[in-house]
Amino acid sequence: MKVYRAIAIAGFAVLSACQQQPNVCEGAEVKDGVVRGFGTDPSPEYALIKNLQLKEIKVVKTDESTGATQCSARVVVPTDGGPLDAPLEFRVGPSASTGKSVFMHFTFSKAVEDMWAHLVVIAAKTATH
Repeated sequence: MKVYRAIAIAGFAVLSACQQQPNVCEGAEVKDGVVRGFGTDPSPEYALIKNLQLKEIKVVKTDESTGATQCSARVVVPTDGGPLDAPLEFRVGPSASTGKSVFMHFTFSKAVEDMWAHLVVIAAKTATH
């Protein structure tokens, strides 16, 4: 009976460890990198884009040889007129100094370009008021 109990405890430990593994596509460093990819302070767009949220974050593919990971998410930017959102594909890789995932680049799709065009218009209106 003690053997079964030990096996059950070991099984639960493995399951809980699997559930706690972080998604390399998430994290403050990744989000900050995506924000910097769109623009930097003091642009009017930055005032809006710095509040972006990444939702529905998923790992698409990992390159085992480099450690780089292709990710997908929805980028949502809250604005006074309602949120702007678009699907976003981006790539992250491990930092040489910390090992944490850091943002590398994203792909400007038609949906992201359209979202950005709306954001520029909203930012211009906000800056003039």
